Amino acid sequence: MVELSSSWGFERRLREERRRVGLTQAELAAQTGVSTATQVAYEQGARKPSLDYLVALQAAQGDVWYMMFGVRAERHAAAVLDWELYSDIQVAVVAWCDRREIELPQRRLIDVSRLLYDQFISEGVVQPDAVERILKLVA
Repeated sequence: MVELSSSWGFERRLREERRRVGLTQAELAAQTGVSTATQVAYEQGARKPSLDYLVALQAAQGDVWYMMFGVRAERHAAAVLDWELYSDIQVAVVAWCDRREIELPQRRLIDVSRLLYDQFISEGVVQPDAVERILKLVA
């Protein structure tokens, strides 16, 4: 469970976000995998949401950062990062290293992933041949 304090205004912002995305309590409950009664309880502060709920809420276009902290997510890079692409890059880099029995230090892995992300963001897909060429140079 996510620890939230009533003084944070989470319940109010959750209700506000649900309305902003144009969903009823029943519709949001269905999209996040909870019952309507649970959704109502979240909005009333009677129950605390799970991490799974927050992830599903974000997938339903809810601004979880705003609900948690009162600051809109568009101010944060994480809101615009293509996480699927980034994940695909991580998988490609780790697989390349595993095939060669190379272990990159965490900082180096981040730097390489960042470099590859900048390369692939315009197309939105990982190109294995480019991963190969870049890793041969930097690993």
